[in-house]
Amino acid sequence: MIYTYDGPSISTMGVAAARRRRSVPVTPIRTGVVYGRQSKTRELSESLDTQTKACQATADQFGIEVRHVILEPPSTSAYTERGRLRPRFPEVLELLRSGEVDTVIAYKTDRLSRGGGPGWAPLFEAAEEAGLDLDRFVLIPGSGFMSEFELGIRATMDREESKKTEARLRDMKARHAAQGRPSGRNNHRPFGYEYDRVTVQEEEAALVRQATDRFLSGEGLLSIVRSWNRAGHRTPTGKLWSDATLRNILLAPRIAGLRQHRGEVVGEALWPALIDRAAWEQVRARFRASAGRPGPNAPRSILLRGLGTCGLCGCKLEPVPVGERLRLRCTKRPGRPQCGGITIAMQPVEDFVVAQVIYRLSSPALDERRRPGLPAPSRDLARELSAVDSKLKELAQDWAAERITRSEWLEAREALAARREAAEAELARDLQEKAVADLARDPAPVDVLWPDLPFTRQRAILQAVIAEVRIKPASRRGSKTVDLDRVEVLWRV
Repeated sequence: MIYTYDGPSISTMGVAAARRRRSVPVTPIRTGVVYGRQSKTRELSESLDTQTKACQATADQFGIEVRHVILEPPSTSAYTERGRLRPRFPEVLELLRSGEVDTVIAYKTDRLSRGGGPGWAPLFEAAEEAGLDLDRFVLIPGSGFMSEFELGIRATMDREESKKTEARLRDMKARHAAQGRPSGRNNHRPFGYEYDRVTVQEEEAALVRQATDRFLSGEGLLSIVRSWNRAGHRTPTGKLWSDATLRNILLAPRIAGLRQHRGEVVGEALWPALIDRAAWEQVRARFRASAGRPGPNAPRSILLRGLGTCGLCGCKLEPVPVGERLRLRCTKRPGRPQCGGITIAMQPVEDFVVAQVIYRLSSPALDERRRPGLPAPSRDLARELSAVDSKLKELAQDWAAERITRSEWLEAREALAARREAAEAELARDLQEKAVADLARDPAPVDVLWPDLPFTRQRAILQAVIAEVRIKPASRRGSKTVDLDRVEVLWRV
């Protein structure tokens, strides 16, 4: 074991001399743990290597044997978490409680905690349990051992500095967002862009445009990502694609050249757009239109889901399994308006409706729908939505500055919300039109194309051309064949 003089601490070189002077009483040398934590910020932050070397030099100066070096991964906790994001800090506490070490060495006091008293409390409790002197168990390079009183003052100062740092970072991010500059997460590359988050990665940008066009044509996300995975396309992190990942990309304002801050679009971005604003708004409109539909565990092979209606009460018909087959049924429930008077085998009705749709889409009138890209009204509606968003932002600023009253704000906001709802409804109608227009671009006959279309595209086309499929009451009961005269297809204008 290494010994030192009983008194002021000396360096390890002095220990050898102490051994030779047997007449001098000796006590075991102090033991310590070096604790380092690096904040991941844009400001100058000392590296973990720098912290470790400084702590080791200080330990040598005070004659402390460093038994453990515990380093935290970089974090961005700042004031938000008040220094509580310290996954390895309990190891330091356990070393103190067990008596294995009696000194904690840190580069600065704010490395141990930036949360004031609450952040330091566990450390003091562990030291008290071990019976340590609370005025001589924390060692800081350049300051030496710090007393409990001084640590309390430093803790308050560190907490205030943490709050100021967080405020500066928040203001800086807001300024960058207003200027359209990209965020500082350079370790994460957004799909479609290089690591500078501005330069377009052309191959991936083409995939984003392709996915947008396929999605707006009615194809589902799962169908798109499966084709991408089969083709060997991967996410920026090298993983397989999922529908959730693609959904996040298509909904991100970034791909439309828009800067988002705290969940809101704050203006145009400095980087180029991968798709135009109108296409992005239509993507959002389709996601909104699909909200509340059956989840991923629901059967997806029912083309007529939500289209069939009861010819007696007008309520929606539900697909209900009866034996091994599905039937469309008006299911009567207590407190609901369904009459329960209509039931029909679903498959013959579905085949009949699909045949009617193919016949209708094979007419010469479909040639009039051949047009590239998005319809012109969609671009005007996208500009309308952008203008409404700007007005809502100005309105919020006026209310915050007390230039208008709350009643005036509510009245103006209600009018703007009505404008946005109308524009979104128009976009949804254009989206239905696009599902048919894209089908018209292919020179092959519709009846040849139909069987190979993804189920989601078939559904989108049916929803675009059919208002409802009304099932009338049966003229005779007990028949084993389905009377298709009961089926009335109501077309959209």
